[in-house]
Amino acid sequence: MSDFDAYLDELFYPDSFNGFPVSSHRIMINDRRRIAVIGAAMKEVIRPGDTVIDAGTGTGIFAFLAHRCGAGRVIGLDSSPVVQVARQIKALNFPDAPIEFQRVDLPRGRLPTVRADAIVCVFPA
Repeated sequence: MSDFDAYLDELFYPDSFNGFPVSSHRIMINDRRRIAVIGAAMKEVIRPGDTVIDAGTGTGIFAFLAHRCGAGRVIGLDSSPVVQVARQIKALNFPDAPIEFQRVDLPRGRLPTVRADAIVCVFPA
């Protein structure tokens, strides 16, 4: 079995976070180049005080970057229980930041009604 086949087996393992295991999140957050490129784009778009939605927030890395870019409010949305990990990271590292994480049904479009200045939506590479 190749590394890629093993990755696919793990990716769709039924006990993972809605078919997306923590190890896949770890691969994405360890991709410094990907994060740097997306972070640079966010710096160009997000203005101080903006409300930003991070759709598919996962562990919240782009929600935290939006905060660092000056967003006045950040809402991270994810349909999997991994959003609890993002809440824990926030509590430990950004306890007073105006960032909230909600578990919502993204695939079915049941989203909170909020007026946003920017939306971040990044899928795995």
